Amino acid sequence: MSNWFEDNPLKSVISHTCLVGAAIWAVSYFVLDENKVNVYRAASEQYKAKVSVLENEVSSLKSENERYRSWLLQEPKSFPALESKIKSLEVALEEANKASKAKEEDKVDVQLYEFSKYFSKGESFTDPKTKAVIGVSGLTPEYTAKGVVILPGGEKIELTGAKPGATWGFDKGGKKYNLTLDSVNWLNNSVKASVSEVSE
Repeated sequence: MSNWFEDNPLKSVISHTCLVGAAIWAVSYFVLDENKVNVYRAASEQYKAKVSVLENEVSSLKSENERYRSWLLQEPKSFPALESKIKSLEVALEEANKASKAKEEDKVDVQLYEFSKYFSKGESFTDPKTKAVIGVSGLTPEYTAKGVVILPGGEKIELTGAKPGATWGFDKGGKKYNLTLDSVNWLNNSVKASVSEVSE
């Protein structure tokens, strides 16, 4: 065997080098790589521990923050207390605006009084609520009327040549009304008049 090494020095060096290289590779693979894995595991455990500590600190800070906030809310002049008061006032204002708007809509929905009627020449129109009166004694081919208007309170107005659309305003029971001569029809001797409440 020693003769073979002496007779083949090049081959023996190459085989010895390969053997040493294989041994080094095995050591680096199994020992060094295992050490790297252990280092990474240790680092990972450290980071997990740090995260756990930080989470506990955050939870503690949140708890303290809530405690301080509750104390501040009890202090009337503190910012959180004022902020809470402002929010409650805004809610109250919004509800008040809604209620006011609903009242206005209800007010608009209330029907204003109105009464109208056809009558003939020689007759009179009397509003059943206000007692305003139009009496017509004559009609002309120009579609005008002759007669008299008597408003509540006793005011008397003579009509001569009154045309359709003629209107007389008056007050009754604290409300405003219009008495209107709506139409004059000379051909069939008919007249139409109306009383309508005026919205304020």
